[in-house]
Amino acid sequence: MNLRHGSFTILWVLLVLALSLTPARAAETVTFWTQSATNQTLLDILDEFTQETGIVVELRAIGWGTDELVVAAAADASPDVWTHGEAALGFFASSGLVSPLTAHVDRWPFAKDMAPQARQALEYQGELVALPFRGYAVRDLLYRADLFEEAGLGADNPPIHWEDLIAYGKKLVKLSNDGAMARSAINQGDRQMFFMFMNQSGSTLFEEGRPMLDSQAAERGLAFLVDLIHQHRLVDLGFSARILDGTSAMEWAGASHFARATSDIAPMLKVATFPYSDQPATFGAVDFLALSPSAKNPVNGLALLEYLLHPDRQERLSLDAGQVPIYGQAVNWDWVRDSSYMPHFIQAINHVKYQGYPAETFFEVRDAITEAVTNAVNLAEEPRNALLQANQKIFGILGQ
Repeated sequence: MNLRHGSFTILWVLLVLALSLTPARAAETVTFWTQSATNQTLLDILDEFTQETGIVVELRAIGWGTDELVVAAAADASPDVWTHGEAALGFFASSGLVSPLTAHVDRWPFAKDMAPQARQALEYQGELVALPFRGYAVRDLLYRADLFEEAGLGADNPPIHWEDLIAYGKKLVKLSNDGAMARSAINQGDRQMFFMFMNQSGSTLFEEGRPMLDSQAAERGLAFLVDLIHQHRLVDLGFSARILDGTSAMEWAGASHFARATSDIAPMLKVATFPYSDQPATFGAVDFLALSPSAKNPVNGLALLEYLLHPDRQERLSLDAGQVPIYGQAVNWDWVRDSSYMPHFIQAINHVKYQGYPAETFFEVRDAITEAVTNAVNLAEEPRNALLQANQKIFGILGQ
């Protein structure tokens, strides 16, 4: 045997063996937990993110509760990036589960075009701590043009003020021969509709940290909500009122209704500013993206946030979700220009009133207000008494 050749062969075998035992370089990753883990538009975008950056997205589906994220944080197993609903942001922020993002977002030129209302809703103590995910949910008055014509109201003549809503509603309601509700004028009101009526009457839920449920505006708003049901009978308690199937002529709803409307109903569906008392006001909410303070891959997490927030992705995500785009430039997007309703909803963002819940006690405060509205609507309490009781309860919750 040739020793030189044999030595070379042995060295080559050893080198191959050593290389085979060397662990492969781990791929760049980012963990992403979301309620939209099966959404195809999002999946396509995440694939494109991986192709462009080389960062693999490890996706996990989660629910709308808070326990999964709280438990993960306690076990030092938080995702890098995650999504949730605006209503719970204060809870997560006060619990230290979100990272400050202002300095990062301010370096992204495209973010300057973001609607200030969307940004304000995702701030905590003056710091941006989350980003819009799939557009902005904005409600306004949807109405059926065919039913308006049938009632002699005119397809392009929506109600403007509260008194118009009542007058129109009485012409749009239909009762069966036995007096049961067959078609309501509008969908049944809830806590959020009460907020809208309160805002329209010139007040907000909190002012300088103090609950304002003892204000005249709050009483006026809740009394009007109760009267729509019991005095004017524009809808019955428990009646399933839906504009898309014609069991309601009007509805306080968002742009997604247009996307869900069948081809025969869609041309009949119109949108207008919701009737108001003193000033236009409506409701908006936004699902958010957040970065965990304990993210294992914070740089990759920020890269994913920047990618998803970019207008090129937001155009597709908001279209898919049937939500209002968060960017002013959206008025020039083809699908927005071609829409009969989206330009209205973009303008309606200007009427959205941010509720400003105290973050640490959001769930307790919300439950107190829900109880007050429910008691008033069910005639268990007069609106003023229900609100005063809730106001005192909130003072106690806040320790004031």
